[in-house]
Amino acid sequence: MNKFFTTLLLFVSSSNLQAQDGYIKYHTDSEYRGKAVKVYKGEILPYFNSTKASKINVLIGNDTITDLALQSKNYEIVQSPNTSYQSQKGTLVQLKKGGLVLVNATVIPRTDTVTLIAENGKQLTQLIDKREAQINQPDCGKIFRLIITNAPSIFYASDKLTPFVEPEQPEQVGTKTTEEVPKAGWAWWYYALIILVAGGIGFGFWKIIKGRKKIKPNEAVFNSSSLKDFASQYGGVKKLGELNPNLIPPNWDKLQNTEKQQIINNLQGKRLIVRGDNETSFGFQETNKDSSFEQPITRDWDSPKETFVQPSNFSSNDNISQQLRQVENSILSAIRLSGSGNNNSNELNKLRNEKTELESKLKTVENEKKNSELKQMQLQTDKSTLENNLQNANDEKNKIQNEIKELKEKVIAVEFLKGYSETVFSYLKYCQQVSNEVINFFNKIYQQNPNQAITAGHFLMKFQNSVNSILIGDWLRTVQDIKDSGATTNRQLTRSFVLIQNDNDKLKEFQRLLFSDVLTQYSSNLLILVEAFKNLSRFQGSTEFANEAQNTFGKHVTEIVNKAKSTGLELKYVSLFESWEKHIGQVEDYGGERSLAYKEITGLEKGAIAEIVSFGVKTPLGEDTKTIIILA
Repeated sequence: MNKFFTTLLLFVSSSNLQAQDGYIKYHTDSEYRGKAVKVYKGEILPYFNSTKASKINVLIGNDTITDLALQSKNYEIVQSPNTSYQSQKGTLVQLKKGGLVLVNATVIPRTDTVTLIAENGKQLTQLIDKREAQINQPDCGKIFRLIITNAPSIFYASDKLTPFVEPEQPEQVGTKTTEEVPKAGWAWWYYALIILVAGGIGFGFWKIIKGRKKIKPNEAVFNSSSLKDFASQYGGVKKLGELNPNLIPPNWDKLQNTEKQQIINNLQGKRLIVRGDNETSFGFQETNKDSSFEQPITRDWDSPKETFVQPSNFSSNDNISQQLRQVENSILSAIRLSGSGNNNSNELNKLRNEKTELESKLKTVENEKKNSELKQMQLQTDKSTLENNLQNANDEKNKIQNEIKELKEKVIAVEFLKGYSETVFSYLKYCQQVSNEVINFFNKIYQQNPNQAITAGHFLMKFQNSVNSILIGDWLRTVQDIKDSGATTNRQLTRSFVLIQNDNDKLKEFQRLLFSDVLTQYSSNLLILVEAFKNLSRFQGSTEFANEAQNTFGKHVTEIVNKAKSTGLELKYVSLFESWEKHIGQVEDYGGERSLAYKEITGLEKGAIAEIVSFGVKTPLGEDTKTIIILA
């Protein structure tokens, strides 16, 4: 019998998780009841205040550890842990075919660790880097839990897991990719075009090579602005005119400057004969071996070379290179004249100095060009860096804008609901306080006289079964958010308010959801529980706690009815064991048999209210129901 009451006490004490006063976080592993109940380091659990000063009751799944010290080195009070995973309980752990339990933590950040603890306290898996795991259902036991970093532990019953639904696979049409299809259609003209272009290029090169003629040893290409300077390398204008009579007229010296310039323009790029077959490389008749020049000394400048003139739009270093080549030609001419007996050493030195000066200028220009290229490369690198930084800044901006957009879609402003939400919050907190006092009163009876706690335990279990499906905790957080900030993330409200523009209509919708989801059913069941505890002496036949129960819970009955009116909910209250005729028009006979605890009441007059099934309500939205009773 004592074992039954112990189990009943633990079940009832843990039945009101939505009534907790806060959360505690453990610093070390802790054990209770001879190591039968174990809590792990980092685990967060809810608690509610005990009737004893500076004591708390900690809820661990279906167990309650009572009268723990409020301050302890093993744990600390934590403010606002992440409770959002409680609403995702059914998707975090699901049951697959074959008895496999799937842990899917993809919605939990990788910075948080997820640990699955079996009923026997064994760690089955711990998700750190990966986000999914599968465990055999028998290994979990009947009751197991998920411990998540910075979030309250989530408890599961193995026989009540959400079934896993396999996602549908998209249909694959054929095996040929989209890239393969076009290739088969254009390959023939693609290769034909390549062959045609290659043939055209080859033909062009062949024409260029064929058109080029090899310069003969006694020829030179004319590229100069002065015929006199060019002819000085090959024996003078007269000599050059004799070798090229069709290009240079014999009366050259008598021509006008304009006529001479026209002839020079016509000569540009043409091949001129610069010596006969029996002439030396200097353009003179071969001398006698007995003469002062036995044999011309062959050097690099002995053979006449083409003088290449850069186009006029080339850069400054190209102009300097052109001048340098002209000076070299002048030096070669001076050397040839010197070899023929003309003493022009001063002119030769002057030209050599000009050559050295021009070479120096050319080197300077080349160095400046190199430095300019290096600067250009650095500027290009800096430009790329700036573009990357700008792209990163734009990406971050877009990310923030998307986060703001998502937040706006999740959070709605409901400033006009703050006053009403504060009233509802105050009423729900009072109801939680009353339910805690009922639990504490039951504990007191059980500790002093367990035999008298049977009926009280029956009322508590019946109350818990009736409110298990009511989302009291969720609505309590919703109205608290609205009263504190004037905004909410409640998805049900967000969806309902999308199609409503008027604030008054939104208030009515808010009340409708509150009445249908929590206020009506929760208030009725709590009032039935408190009315039963007020008349507890009539059920157990003992007057030991009669006066205390009647005084304590009689006041709560009145307060519940009055405070419910502030939310717009009018409870049609009737008292147990009085005549139903006092409440004609408000009550309706259920006509069934009384429940076990109420059957034991004897001595009731005919027509007395023997049991209350549900209290009727009247709301500003038009709802009007009667109180359902069972008559003696």
